[in-house]
Amino acid sequence: MAITLRHHGNGSYTVGFAAAHFVHATVTSSGDEAFKWVRNLHSRHPGISGIVIGLAIEQRPSADQRKIAVLQLSVDHQCLIFQIARADWTPSLLRRLLDSHTCRFVSVDAAAVADRLRNEHGLVVRNMVDLGELAAERTGLADLRRANVLVLAREVVGVGVYTGAVTSRWDQPDLSMNQIVRACADAFLASEVGRRLLQ
Repeated sequence: MAITLRHHGNGSYTVGFAAAHFVHATVTSSGDEAFKWVRNLHSRHPGISGIVIGLAIEQRPSADQRKIAVLQLSVDHQCLIFQIARADWTPSLLRRLLDSHTCRFVSVDAAAVADRLRNEHGLVVRNMVDLGELAAERTGLADLRRANVLVLAREVVGVGVYTGAVTSRWDQPDLSMNQIVRACADAFLASEVGRRLLQ
Protein backbone atom coordinates (compact mmCIF):
# COMPACT_ATOMS: atom_id res chain seq x y z
CA MET A 1 0.00 0.00 0.00
CA ALA A 2 1.33 3.43 -0.96
CA ILE A 3 1.87 5.87 1.91
CA THR A 4 1.79 9.64 1.54
CA LEU A 5 2.79 12.36 3.99
CA ARG A 6 1.80 16.01 3.93
CA HIS A 7 3.23 18.57 6.35
CA HIS A 8 0.92 21.43 7.35
CA GLY A 9 3.38 23.17 9.67
CA ASN A 10 3.62 23.38 13.47
CA GLY A 11 3.89 19.62 13.94
CA SER A 12 0.71 18.86 11.99
CA TYR A 13 0.76 16.16 9.32
CA THR A 14 -1.63 14.10 7.21
CA VAL A 15 -0.54 10.53 6.62
CA GLY A 16 -2.35 8.69 3.84
CA PHE A 17 -2.60 4.91 3.74
CA ALA A 18 -3.99 4.43 0.20
CA ALA A 19 -7.13 6.36 -0.74
CA ALA A 20 -9.32 5.11 2.10
CA HIS A 21 -7.32 5.99 5.20
CA PHE A 22 -6.07 9.47 6.03
CA VAL A 23 -4.77 10.14 9.52
CA HIS A 24 -4.12 13.55 11.03
CA ALA A 25 -0.97 13.32 13.12
CA THR A 26 0.23 15.75 15.77
CA VAL A 27 3.97 15.44 16.40
CA THR A 28 5.10 17.25 19.52
CA SER A 29 7.29 17.33 22.62
CA SER A 30 5.04 20.03 24.11
CA GLY A 31 2.89 19.10 27.07
CA ASP A 32 0.53 21.90 26.05
CA GLU A 33 -0.02 20.34 22.61
CA ALA A 34 -0.52 16.88 24.12
CA PHE A 35 -3.08 18.40 26.51
CA LYS A 36 -4.95 19.96 23.55
CA TRP A 37 -5.00 16.63 21.71
CA VAL A 38 -6.52 14.81 24.70
CA ARG A 39 -8.95 17.67 25.35
CA ASN A 40 -10.15 17.43 21.74
CA LEU A 41 -10.64 13.70 22.21
CA HIS A 42 -12.83 14.43 25.22
CA SER A 43 -14.87 16.89 23.16
CA ARG A 44 -15.51 14.24 20.49
CA HIS A 45 -16.29 11.54 23.08
CA PRO A 46 -17.88 13.07 26.17
CA GLY A 47 -17.28 10.76 29.09
CA ILE A 48 -14.62 8.85 27.13
CA SER A 49 -16.54 5.60 27.45
CA GLY A 50 -16.13 2.48 25.36
CA ILE A 51 -13.65 3.80 22.83
CA VAL A 52 -10.75 1.76 21.45
CA ILE A 53 -7.42 3.59 21.30
CA GLY A 54 -4.37 2.29 19.50
CA LEU A 55 -1.20 2.61 21.57
CA ALA A 56 2.39 2.20 20.45
CA ILE A 57 5.86 3.20 21.61
CA GLU A 58 9.22 3.84 19.97
CA GLN A 59 12.49 3.52 21.82
CA ARG A 60 16.03 4.81 21.74
CA PRO A 61 18.19 2.55 19.56
CA SER A 62 21.26 2.10 21.75
CA ALA A 63 21.38 -1.12 23.76
CA ASP A 64 22.47 0.63 26.95
CA GLN A 65 19.75 3.31 26.79
CA ARG A 66 16.83 1.48 25.22
CA LYS A 67 14.16 3.59 26.85
CA ILE A 68 10.83 4.81 25.50
CA ALA A 69 11.31 8.00 23.50
CA VAL A 70 7.92 8.36 21.79
CA LEU A 71 4.38 7.49 22.84
CA GLN A 72 1.70 7.24 20.17
CA LEU A 73 -2.09 7.17 20.55
CA SER A 74 -4.58 6.83 17.71
CA VAL A 75 -8.37 7.08 17.59
CA ASP A 76 -10.85 8.50 15.06
CA HIS A 77 -8.08 8.86 12.44
CA GLN A 78 -6.35 11.27 14.83
CA CYS A 79 -2.86 10.35 16.05
CA LEU A 80 -0.76 11.86 18.81
CA ILE A 81 2.97 11.30 18.41
CA PHE A 82 4.26 12.53 21.76
CA GLN A 83 8.04 12.83 22.08
CA ILE A 84 7.84 11.97 25.74
CA ALA A 85 11.59 11.67 26.32
CA ARG A 86 11.96 15.34 25.30
CA ALA A 87 8.68 16.60 26.75
CA ASP A 88 8.66 19.71 28.92
CA TRP A 89 5.85 18.14 30.97
CA THR A 90 3.30 15.32 30.78
CA PRO A 91 -0.29 16.54 31.20
CA SER A 92 -2.37 15.10 34.02
CA LEU A 93 -5.22 14.87 31.49
CA LEU A 94 -3.12 12.42 29.48
CA ARG A 95 -2.28 10.48 32.63
CA ARG A 96 -5.98 10.23 33.53
CA LEU A 97 -6.86 9.10 30.00
CA LEU A 98 -4.35 6.24 30.18
CA ASP A 99 -5.60 5.30 33.65
CA SER A 100 -9.25 5.27 32.56
CA HIS A 101 -11.17 2.03 33.06
CA THR A 102 -13.73 3.02 30.41
CA CYS A 103 -11.28 3.04 27.46
CA ARG A 104 -9.56 0.06 25.92
CA PHE A 105 -5.98 0.56 24.79
CA VAL A 106 -4.88 -1.93 22.14
CA SER A 107 -1.22 -2.70 21.57
CA VAL A 108 1.23 -5.35 20.50
CA ASP A 109 3.01 -6.95 23.48
CA ALA A 110 0.65 -5.02 25.74
CA ALA A 111 1.86 -6.20 29.15
CA ALA A 112 5.49 -5.30 28.41
CA VAL A 113 4.49 -1.91 26.99
CA ALA A 114 2.38 -1.13 30.06
CA ASP A 115 5.22 -2.16 32.40
CA ARG A 116 7.73 0.02 30.58
CA LEU A 117 5.45 3.07 30.54
CA ARG A 118 4.92 2.70 34.28
CA ASN A 119 8.57 2.07 35.13
CA GLU A 120 10.15 4.60 32.79
CA HIS A 121 7.60 7.43 32.78
CA GLY A 122 5.25 6.79 35.69
CA LEU A 123 2.29 6.29 33.34
CA VAL A 124 -0.33 3.73 34.36
CA VAL A 125 -2.36 2.16 31.54
CA ARG A 126 -5.29 0.53 33.26
CA ASN A 127 -7.13 -1.30 30.49
CA MET A 128 -4.67 -2.81 28.00
CA VAL A 129 -5.61 -5.39 25.39
CA ASP A 130 -2.92 -7.49 23.72
CA LEU A 131 -3.62 -7.55 19.99
CA GLY A 132 -1.58 -10.69 19.31
CA GLU A 133 -3.38 -12.68 21.99
CA LEU A 134 -6.77 -11.37 20.88
CA ALA A 135 -6.09 -12.05 17.20
CA ALA A 136 -4.93 -15.60 17.91
CA GLU A 137 -8.02 -16.24 20.02
CA ARG A 138 -10.47 -14.83 17.46
CA THR A 139 -8.89 -16.37 14.34
CA GLY A 140 -7.48 -19.62 15.74
CA LEU A 141 -4.06 -18.75 14.29
CA ALA A 142 -1.59 -19.26 17.13
CA ASP A 143 1.30 -17.64 15.25
CA LEU A 144 -0.43 -14.27 15.50
CA ARG A 145 0.43 -14.14 19.20
CA ARG A 146 3.97 -13.10 18.25
CA ALA A 147 3.07 -11.03 15.17
CA ASN A 148 3.90 -7.36 14.80
CA VAL A 149 1.23 -4.80 13.99
CA LEU A 150 1.96 -4.83 10.24
CA VAL A 151 1.30 -8.58 10.08
CA LEU A 152 -1.82 -8.23 12.24
CA ALA A 153 -3.17 -5.48 9.99
CA ARG A 154 -2.69 -7.68 6.94
CA GLU A 155 -4.22 -10.79 8.49
CA VAL A 156 -7.08 -9.20 10.42
CA VAL A 157 -8.03 -6.07 8.47
CA GLY A 158 -6.68 -6.99 5.03
CA VAL A 159 -4.50 -3.88 4.91
CA GLY A 160 -0.95 -4.35 3.69
CA VAL A 161 1.43 -1.57 4.71
CA TYR A 162 5.21 -1.46 4.42
CA THR A 163 6.87 1.38 6.29
CA GLY A 164 10.46 0.22 5.96
CA ALA A 165 13.01 -0.20 8.73
CA VAL A 166 13.61 2.84 10.93
CA THR A 167 16.87 2.71 12.85
CA SER A 168 17.59 6.40 13.47
CA ARG A 169 17.34 7.95 16.91
CA TRP A 170 13.82 8.31 18.25
CA ASP A 171 14.96 10.77 20.91
CA GLN A 172 16.23 13.38 18.45
CA PRO A 173 14.47 16.78 18.51
CA ASP A 174 13.07 16.56 14.97
CA LEU A 175 11.71 13.24 13.76
CA SER A 176 12.34 12.34 10.13
CA MET A 177 9.52 11.87 7.66
CA ASN A 178 10.11 8.10 7.76
CA GLN A 179 9.89 8.11 11.54
CA ILE A 180 6.62 10.06 11.49
CA VAL A 181 5.10 7.63 8.99
CA ARG A 182 6.24 4.63 11.03
CA ALA A 183 5.05 6.09 14.35
CA CYS A 184 1.65 6.96 12.90
CA ALA A 185 1.29 3.57 11.23
CA ASP A 186 2.10 1.65 14.41
CA ALA A 187 -0.64 3.39 16.41
CA PHE A 188 -3.24 3.75 13.65
CA LEU A 189 -2.99 0.13 12.53
CA ALA A 190 -3.22 -1.00 16.16
CA SER A 191 -6.46 0.96 16.51
CA GLU A 192 -7.89 -0.52 13.29
CA VAL A 193 -6.99 -4.09 14.26
CA GLY A 194 -8.38 -3.53 17.75
CA ARG A 195 -11.66 -2.07 16.47
CA ARG A 196 -12.12 -5.03 14.09
CA LEU A 197 -11.41 -7.66 16.74
CA LEU A 198 -13.46 -6.01 19.48
CA GLN A 199 -16.54 -5.06 17.47
